[in-house]
Amino acid sequence: MHEVEFEDSKLYEKEKFLFVDGHKASAIWLSIDEILSGKKTLYPDSLVSVLKNDKREE
Repeated sequence: MHEVEFEDSKLYEKEKFLFVDGHKASAIWLSIDEILSGKKTLYPDSLVSVLKNDKREE
């Protein structure tokens, strides 16, 4: 996982991103707390352990 920034800061205000990756799909913003608590699911799920390790280092 890499930390990146959008060149266009208005993209942070978008609620949903539509894309095609073999099929039509969408992505939304989630808080780390929503993911770590299990309220929301992150794909691929192997990224959850990366977030947990990163949160411990704070």
